[in-house]
Amino acid sequence: MFLDGRIFNGLWSLISIGLAAWAVWWTYRDAKSRGMTAWVWTAVALLFFPLGFIIYLIVRAFSKPKNPA
Repeated sequence: MFLDGRIFNGLWSLISIGLAAWAVWWTYRDAKSRGMTAWVWTAVALLFFPLGFIIYLIVRAFSKPKNPA
C-alpha cells in the first residue's frame, strides 16, 4: 500500500512543521509591521501553536498597521 502508516505520519509531520514555521514567520513580520512586540507574539505563536496563532489573529484585528498602504 502506498500510504501506509509510516509514510502518512511522516508526510503529516512535514506538513505540520511547515505550517507552524510559516505561521511563526508570518506572525513575526505582521506584528513588527503593526508596531507590536514581535518577539513576544512570535514566541506565543510558536509555543502554543495553533492556539497561539489564533489568539494573535484575534488580537491583531484590534490593531492597525504603522504604515498603512
